[in-house]
Amino acid sequence: MTPRPPASLDRGFDALASGDWSAAHELFADVLENDPSAEAYHGMAEASWWLGDMRAAVANREEAHTAFCDRGEIEAAAMAALRLAFDCASALGNHAMARGWLSRARRLVEDAAEELLRGHLQLIASYVDDDLASADRLAGEALAIARSLRDRDLELMALSQAGSVLVARGRVEEGLALQGEAMVASLATTGGDLDTVVFTSCNMITSCAHCAAFEQAVQWIRATTEFTDKYGCPFLLAECRTYFGGVLVATGEWDTAATELRAAIALTDESVPVLHRKALASLAELRLAQGRLSECDRLVAGLEDHAETATVFTMLHLERKQPDLAAATARRRLEHGPDDEVERAELLELAGRAALAADDTAEAQSGSEALLDLAASTDSNLIHARGDRLAGLVARAVGRAKEARRRLDAALATFVELEMPFEAASTRRHLAELLAESSTNVAVAEARLALGTFEELGAGREADVTVGLLRDLGVDARRSGSRTGGDLTGREDEVLALVADGLSNPDIADRLYISRKTVEHHVASILRKLGVQSRAEAAAEAVRRT
Repeated sequence: MTPRPPASLDRGFDALASGDWSAAHELFADVLENDPSAEAYHGMAEASWWLGDMRAAVANREEAHTAFCDRGEIEAAAMAALRLAFDCASALGNHAMARGWLSRARRLVEDAAEELLRGHLQLIASYVDDDLASADRLAGEALAIARSLRDRDLELMALSQAGSVLVARGRVEEGLALQGEAMVASLATTGGDLDTVVFTSCNMITSCAHCAAFEQAVQWIRATTEFTDKYGCPFLLAECRTYFGGVLVATGEWDTAATELRAAIALTDESVPVLHRKALASLAELRLAQGRLSECDRLVAGLEDHAETATVFTMLHLERKQPDLAAATARRRLEHGPDDEVERAELLELAGRAALAADDTAEAQSGSEALLDLAASTDSNLIHARGDRLAGLVARAVGRAKEARRRLDAALATFVELEMPFEAASTRRHLAELLAESSTNVAVAEARLALGTFEELGAGREADVTVGLLRDLGVDARRSGSRTGGDLTGREDEVLALVADGLSNPDIADRLYISRKTVEHHVASILRKLGVQSRAEAAAEAVRRT
């Protein structure tokens, strides 16, 4: 084959500059086949990275680093090593490799004695460092260097990183303000480094997820639309994409959340075990909220002993009316001290609910007090909402109806403000259950609102429970049907999922608050529409559809 002229390399970098990642990938592949060079490996690493092939990106960047070193180009080799440190931490979740590449970069930067390189070194060192005090200092040093050199991209990334550290240290408002400044500047200015947008965007989404600033997260996601349309999603890194999916679950964008979480699962498969488990757990929590227990089970099967799945297993045990297992699972994780206060708050609430389910009001009261203490130590609205909700449920259990209503009203208002529709609807139903004992009309109104949200989201199980509550309140309530695809109706989709779970017709009737005869009608219709002869075949088709 006749080698392509050197201009092919230039065309590859032109394609990168215009955001045509596929064309760039093809051009660099041709160059590497005929005349491999450090520049070609670097270009291929960039194209692969933007196409989401993180393993190929790292492999090609390693080749580029070696080639730059062989040519004695210390600054280029140092930048490649710094990028490898970042990618190993953010894209592959391999912090041991990240620290190794950071050490390599540090040695090269010392040899180069170049101040801008030192600024980038301090930035990535802050990103990789687990010690928040050290990370804070390093981000500050990077910011000072950037300002002294008037380097816009380094300044914005350092601002973003400094904000991220502040959020992690509990100074949420101050930290998000810095990150917001970095994001608007990176998105608004043309001619800057695209990596700056990715860095600031992913830092912002991750911080919003950690502190449950979901309303801000959604607003920032929308703010990146123009960038996404032109260059692709800035949330493509494994960690960022996983948190992005979790934000979408919390804010009710369930279809998009499932797509993002499946992408994160595929991206982290066999390469980032911790993030892989976290993405699986987030998708499992979504399926649980949708009432798809069999799929939830399959997603986290064999992961019972991992920290990332403790919350979803606690939820599963509660759903299956196994409060002792739920409490044990939550307690085990809490005893190991989750670093994330938002996770700790959720586990405390679930443990309190498990205690209430087991009629252990003393244990539930103790958990409620611990959660309220945690809320008092942070400015996280989500933690405050969880504390109010659990305190309301405990107050109801011990007969303090006035306090229960005050607490549940406060929790509801906060969940609505946070734009968390599922949590708001769940709280509204708890409020309706409380008010059923004293104010039927208000209880009916609250239950109807909860039902509407559950049906809009596609939370079938929760909708059915709410229909049951309305019927207990004397309302002739029925499901209006949930979102669905294919030839099956919404109700038939729900029946099929329960058939796949192994439930009998009487069990399905009890679960959905419908008659056995109606269940028989639905099952017959499902078999006919799917073209199968038995419940077992229908169950297999349900598995295939998921």
